[in-house]
Amino acid sequence: MINEQLSSSRIADFQQRVLGWYVNNARDLPWRKTNDPYEIRISETMLCQTQVARVIGYYERWIRLFPTVQALADASNEDILRAWSGLGYNSRALRLKQAARVVAGGQSFPNKYDDLIALP
Repeated sequence: MINEQLSSSRIADFQQRVLGWYVNNARDLPWRKTNDPYEIRISETMLCQTQVARVIGYYERWIRLFPTVQALADASNEDILRAWSGLGYNSRALRLKQAARVVAGGQSFPNKYDDLIALP
């Protein structure tokens, strides 16, 4: 096994290669067009164990049905599960609602890692 230390220049070169690949190959995905933490949270949760191509339609419909944290917090479990149907792991959808209730209840969307992972 080779124990090789990476120099700063090799790390920077690798980073540039990855970013260059992204510029030339990145897919046009709806969640890449927003800075809204709610919309990003929805996409990240949907993308857990689900293929990107399958998530796109679900994500777009979800954002139309529940466009804000408050809309999701106020939605019935039945409406949420109906919108989620087909993505599997329904507990993800219900945890999204629980998190929305915390955020809509006066707490802003967390901007620190520890606070974010503390949400349901």
